[in-house]
Amino acid sequence: MRLSANFKLNEFYNPIDHGTTWRSRTWPQRVITVRPNPAPDLVTILQLIRDTLNRPIRITSGIRSEARNRAVGGSNSSGHMSGSSADIQVISMRGMRDISPREVGAVIRDLFNRGLLQNLAFSYIGGSFVHIGVDSEVPRNGIWGAGY
Repeated sequence: MRLSANFKLNEFYNPIDHGTTWRSRTWPQRVITVRPNPAPDLVTILQLIRDTLNRPIRITSGIRSEARNRAVGGSNSSGHMSGSSADIQVISMRGMRDISPREVGAVIRDLFNRGLLQNLAFSYIGGSFVHIGVDSEVPRNGIWGAGY
């Protein structure tokens, strides 16, 4: 299922989580079998970043099950479990120079400062990736972390 011009639903899921039981964040005691979908604001922001860079984006960590989130050391309240966060890398293209996470961060900062990422809750550079979060429950509101 296509979510935007360049992103499909399956890009947000890790095949390791196939067949996993999911928990509702609003009702933690309730077990659900339907995976959460990516937040529309997250998809919109990723598409804007991709359009600005004119390069494909790989979602290296999208929606995670509770078990997968624990396995990778994610926070108990990680937006990855609700579909409101994603870690991304810009894909290299033949004949074009690579774009580092720091450069991607500079583009995000510019878009944010120009008021084009109003629904961005936070973003940070995490080594080889850039984290994007739109979780409205996270009151950070901005860009932070090493490299920004």
